[in-house]
Amino acid sequence: MYLINRLVIFLISIFSFNFLFADYSCDDLPADDTTLYLAADGTVYYNFTTTVAGFQFNLDGDTMTGAAGGDAAAAGFTVSAGGSTALGFSFTGATMSAGSGILTVLTLTNGTATGLSNIVLSDSGSTEITDLTSTSLCGDCDYYDCAGVCNGAAVEDCAGVCGGDSVIGGCDNTCGSTAVADECGVCSGDNSTCTDCSGVINGTAVEDECGVCNGDGSTSNWCYDEDGDGLGDPSTYQNNVCYPGEGWVSAGLCTDSEPNCFANDTDCLGVCGGDYLYDDPNDSCGNCSVEVFGNCYDIETTTTVSLSNGGYTGPVPPEIGYLVNLTHLYLHYNNFSGELPSELGNLVNLEQLYLHHGNQFSGDFPSWIGNFPNLTTLFAQNNNFTGPIPESVGNLTQLNMFMVPNNQMSGVIPESICNTDFTSTWLNYENGMFHNNSFCPPYPSCIEGYMGTQDTSGCE
Repeated sequence: MYLINRLVIFLISIFSFNFLFADYSCDDLPADDTTLYLAADGTVYYNFTTTVAGFQFNLDGDTMTGAAGGDAAAAGFTVSAGGSTALGFSFTGATMSAGSGILTVLTLTNGTATGLSNIVLSDSGSTEITDLTSTSLCGDCDYYDCAGVCNGAAVEDCAGVCGGDSVIGGCDNTCGSTAVADECGVCSGDNSTCTDCSGVINGTAVEDECGVCNGDGSTSNWCYDEDGDGLGDPSTYQNNVCYPGEGWVSAGLCTDSEPNCFANDTDCLGVCGGDYLYDDPNDSCGNCSVEVFGNCYDIETTTTVSLSNGGYTGPVPPEIGYLVNLTHLYLHYNNFSGELPSELGNLVNLEQLYLHHGNQFSGDFPSWIGNFPNLTTLFAQNNNFTGPIPESVGNLTQLNMFMVPNNQMSGVIPESICNTDFTSTWLNYENGMFHNNSFCPPYPSCIEGYMGTQDTSGCE
């Protein structure tokens, strides 16, 4: 019994499906169902087995902008149609009798409608009397085109656009392509695959083993011009090789004595085009070298001159002042005398200056001492220096040892001396760094307690 019931249900479903979606001629619709059908042109057909007082349906596959005509209008129905919904009824209670024909004609937006759904038909008592609530298009339709038009002519182009105009084209045979082959036969190419080394398309020129286009592969001797003055650096000489490239000159021009200076005029400090020059007056050490007590010192590279314990007498050679890269000058434990040469004021990189023990330097303590901003140590004790400590001592901000005891110095010590880096360790050294002079009070606060013994008899 169960199997028989299932078979009945299956047959009913097949029948209903075929009835619902079969392609009926709009002029020969089933007469035993109360429902509506749509033609591709927007005409709505009806078949009523009983009196109908109102109707409603949805349009599938398209939208509509209005409805007019048909038996609904003739019966006095008001039909409202817009978007995807249509509604028809009579304000006066008019009805449509059983029968079939054209209900109304819809104005379709795109002409792509596929049927009706949610069909509702009611009688005068507002009772729904619909047999089929959804129907497909009626009429003779062999096919629908890509736009959904029955028997339409619209087709998709190669880009998948319905009614589009793209076609397969170009040398690459792709949709919408306009590509063309270059002169080398390469699709969308730039002729580079068949251009020779001279730039001729399909030319025959080739590079030789030295990379020269249409060259003969010859080699030569070269050296490199580092400073661009047209002369090569002999140390870069290369023999019997291909031209190395830009910047290399032939062997006959490998004569640059100053390969890193375009003007070939490096000064004594190694600066190209600089103006620090020195000619040895005795021609014993050559230019840019200074002779001091028979020894030659290169101006650019010398940073230390040590003459200590050398037994030297007389004045200090002023030539030392040309060694401007000096950082350490040691003159102690000799018998030097006289004033220090003013040329020593050129030693602006000086860090240590030793003038003490055995020497008898005289004259005012030099004002150019303030030229040495990196000076950390100055030993000048046990000499015959006179005069005051110059105001420029305040420039010596790195100074922490300033030994001037046992001289004949006098005057007021400038407050600028407190700009230095003195420590109490050296201030207390053997009665103080200023002991046994004639400095006049008042003394700067930073050294006031470290003056040692001073002869103030000449102070006002």
